[in-house]
Amino acid sequence: MRRIAIWARCSRNFCCGFRRALHDRLTKSSRDFPTPAPRRIQTFIDALPTPMAKGAKAEDSIDATLMEEIRASGMIDRLYRKTGW
Repeated sequence: MRRIAIWARCSRNFCCGFRRALHDRLTKSSRDFPTPAPRRIQTFIDALPTPMAKGAKAEDSIDATLMEEIRASGMIDRLYRKTGW
């Protein structure tokens, strides 16, 4: 409910029902833990107009070890538990 209050401050012109529906939709579409998605990154690389980007692979430029260490430490779980999100 705290996120709803933040949305309310940022979008005062929207009715409460619209804000709640928008919040619910965005919450369902977001991931619990942000990790790089190679498929999505590859889509952006493929869309680049430079010739050097044509042969690039997303897997070669992603290092998710820091994010995995954060996940393994339990920091995110403790943070969400503390804030109630």
